[in-house]
Amino acid sequence: MYSFYAGKQELFDGVFDEIVHRTVSEVPMDANHLPEYAARLHDANLAHPEVVRFLDWYRRERGAAAQRDTVTESMREKARAIATAQEHGVLTKKLGAEQVLALVLTIANMWVQQAEDVTTLVPAAMQRQTIKDAVARITAPSV
Repeated sequence: MYSFYAGKQELFDGVFDEIVHRTVSEVPMDANHLPEYAARLHDANLAHPEVVRFLDWYRRERGAAAQRDTVTESMREKARAIATAQEHGVLTKKLGAEQVLALVLTIANMWVQQAEDVTTLVPAAMQRQTIKDAVARITAPSV
C-alpha cells in the first residue's frame, strides 16, 4: 500500500476520488433532462449503497475539508451545463444554476439519507417517480 500512498489518509482520498470519477462517468448529467438524471442517480445509490455509506463516512471524517478538487470541478461543470440549459429556456431561471444543482442532488439522494424504516414505506419504483416528478416541477421553465 505504501508504494502507492503515503498513508491511510492518502488512500482514503484516493478511494474518494475514484468513486467520484466513477459516479460522474456512470451517471452523467444531462442538464436538458434533469428529472431523468436525478432518477438515474437514485438508481445508482440503490445499486451501490456501499458508495453512499463511504461518501457519508468521508464527509463525517473530513468535515469542511471533504471538498476535494474532483468534486469542485465536477460541480462547476454541472452548474455551467445547467446555466446553459437555462439560457436556452429548457430550465427555470427563477433559481441560479448552483441552486438548481443543489436541489436536484438533494432530491436524488433524499431516500438514501432517510432511516431505513422511512424508506420502506415507499416502494423503490414510487421513490424513483417521486424524484422525477419533484425535479421536473422545480426545474420547469416559467411560461
